[in-house]
Amino acid sequence: MTDAAKLEAFYYVILGAQPGASRTELRRAYIAKVVQAKAEAEMKPVNEAYDYLSRLGYRPPSPD
Repeated sequence: MTDAAKLEAFYYVILGAQPGASRTELRRAYIAKVVQAKAEAEMKPVNEAYDYLSRLGYRPPSPD
């Protein structure tokens, strides 16, 4: 397993989402974690995980 794959798997665990979750499922998991957070320090890994996973499928439009 590569480092990127390990990081991706770890981020899914942080959010409590299933690997390969859709953007909607990721968003729901993120919101649930935000509601549960009691301190701003708890939000840093959650925000990082959501940011990383939500960008996985994103491809910027090619300049034409």
